[in-house]
Amino acid sequence: MNKTVDEHFEDNFKVALILISSRRYEDAVSLLSELLERQLQPRDRGAALYSLAEVYQLTGNTDAAIKYYRESITYFPGNIY
Repeated sequence: MNKTVDEHFEDNFKVALILISSRRYEDAVSLLSELLERQLQPRDRGAALYSLAEVYQLTGNTDAAIKYYRESITYFPGNIY
């Protein structure tokens, strides 16, 4: 994969959200992890990290959820959610 700034982040991120809403959590984790290997804009990286945390929370992996929630906060320090 090309590790330059991902020009197709939005399309891939939408697919990840569809996978989550379809309860295809393993596929969502795979896609989100792949996205995080790329060079992303800070806003995009934060969104991917937060979504990955959500998947881990939904699947009962609390430790991983906390890890990714904490990491996502660094990209959205003023986020009250």
